[in-house]
Amino acid sequence: MRRWLERSARAMLVVPLVIFGAACGLPLDVLGENEDVTQHDENSLSTDPIADDNIADKHPVYDPNQRFTETFSGATFTWNKSLAITELDIQDFQPGDQTLKDRIFTGFGDAKAAIPSYTILPSMELVNAMLKPFNDGLYAAIEIAAETGGGGITMNKRATLDALVQQLVTRASSGSSTERGFANEAAAQIATAEMLGGATATSASSTLAAQFQADSLHARPIGFYTWTPELSQIFQQDRFLQSPESVAPSLGAYVETAIALNSIPQTRDAFSSIVDLYSGLTNPPFDHPVTDLLSLAPNASALGNLQAIGAQFPNAGSLDSCTQGLAFVPASDSPELRLYRALACGNADGDPGEDLLDQLIIAIRSGQIDLTPTATSGFYDRQVYALETLLVPENAVEHDNLFLTKRYKEKLVETFKTILIEDRETHAKQAGEVDEATSYEAPPVDVYPQLPLEPFATFYVRTARAYSFLDAFLRTTLGDAFIDGTPRLLEDGSRAPASIGQELHDKAERLYGMASIAAASIGAPSPLTADEIASVDIATAETNARTWLGAWSTDADVARDPRVVVPVSSDGANTTYWAVVGTKVLHMTAYYYPGHEPTLVESVGAPLGKFVNLDAYLLVGQSLVYQLPADRPPPTRDEFRALCDKGQTLADIQAALTQ
Repeated sequence: MRRWLERSARAMLVVPLVIFGAACGLPLDVLGENEDVTQHDENSLSTDPIADDNIADKHPVYDPNQRFTETFSGATFTWNKSLAITELDIQDFQPGDQTLKDRIFTGFGDAKAAIPSYTILPSMELVNAMLKPFNDGLYAAIEIAAETGGGGITMNKRATLDALVQQLVTRASSGSSTERGFANEAAAQIATAEMLGGATATSASSTLAAQFQADSLHARPIGFYTWTPELSQIFQQDRFLQSPESVAPSLGAYVETAIALNSIPQTRDAFSSIVDLYSGLTNPPFDHPVTDLLSLAPNASALGNLQAIGAQFPNAGSLDSCTQGLAFVPASDSPELRLYRALACGNADGDPGEDLLDQLIIAIRSGQIDLTPTATSGFYDRQVYALETLLVPENAVEHDNLFLTKRYKEKLVETFKTILIEDRETHAKQAGEVDEATSYEAPPVDVYPQLPLEPFATFYVRTARAYSFLDAFLRTTLGDAFIDGTPRLLEDGSRAPASIGQELHDKAERLYGMASIAAASIGAPSPLTADEIASVDIATAETNARTWLGAWSTDADVARDPRVVVPVSSDGANTTYWAVVGTKVLHMTAYYYPGHEPTLVESVGAPLGKFVNLDAYLLVGQSLVYQLPADRPPPTRDEFRALCDKGQTLADIQAALTQ
């Protein structure tokens, strides 16, 4: 059986960053450099190639009550768009725009500045630029608060680990000879994690710490964990608690830890809460947390049953991709890991040695993977579910009212990659008025699809639901006082002006508003459920969305550098990285498919002229998959961005990253 997910590969408390490498390897969370830079033709991602939609597959349903009002050149038109079909396409750049063709900009602000007089249609990537810094800052704020308590939460990871170490030390001096050895081993494990986290821990092992830190692929803090020294220490502590193979304890040490936890119920419950926090904040783990041993280890007599316990946990010390192992606090599972297991363990067709990003796209498009969240899904699963609609737009509520060309679908594949990488990197430990009194007859006014943003309502509503889930989960887990009284952390170490609770509400409301206006703009049914319609103030949500869409260029989060990199796999020789290397400009058009234009209900101020094209530009992300030698430590964001700064085209950036 192929070994793919070594224990060290699972050493990601926040998310098990995984991708299919060139051979059997470990899905990791890193970045490096080397020769291989791979770009894939999205049209060859599967045996079912990307192609233009077929108009025969569109079956919009007439809604006689639908009304949608738009203003063009001072004239107001009221439509019924329920049977309208809007076609989206990507165009070549005009001769005067050729400098944009291969240009990669640092961020959305730079890209906008390059086309100051052009019509920019807010893209899904642009919306995610508003969300990504919030996700990072929220996660960072929770990590800091959960480590030592504060802000109204009762969770205190350090105090919990301290109490566990003290109990293990006591048992190491008072237990049987068998128990003493395992208790000493377990105490050294937990204390070493504490020491890496910045605490004074007398039972810590300098040998274990050195072995762990020598594995820079897992031990070096990356992502937002480099913002402050405290976050960097939390990163190393929690990665160690994921029991990477280089420092993995024996089964007896795990069982002794469970015995110790059972002897101090308050600490046992607190430790279980830590596992639960990351199960919701990211996803539940695939591997067993040590708390799964609690029922098998009520007291020291369990050490006499190690063989029987080992039969239930055969991979306690060495993980492979197909069997659940053990860790103190395991890394989270993900759709990517589940796909790899299906491939590598003989349950699905496909080659686990191929690029995971492409394999994931193929599996989602073919229906091999169902991304629908379950009752136990965490925030990350729900983020990925929101992205599903980009690869299978025929499953979205707006499907019948949109006609997507092959080139636009290829754009959606790149959008999927970009936002998935950004989400994953977070989890690296996600009108006018007309005077009606005029007596002259105004000339006819030409109209076009008046889109307020990329019209993918299902993406926005699923993302809103992910934030609503996160709000409810955090309030249950950490308490209202913390959520409503603690601001997120910013990259410079300062705090945002609003609380996490205020921002969660604002972003969920804005996304619900975006979903509503995106659906209405193309005549699609509302994607909100009956419960959501009853509980969400739609008018306020739409106002929130329109206000932001009208002023997105002043949003401080959108102005932040969106370039990120995350290691995803290693075969021992090379590490594969997913990266977002910058922002690019796309020329798009939107028009009503001939014969499927909206029905005019009323016009005020001028008669209807012709239906013409909306000609606009999208600011989108540019992803890159490449490999570097596995012995190079993963770069921080600053190091990665400095390399990207060496080029303004994808080819130049590739060369800088792989030199």
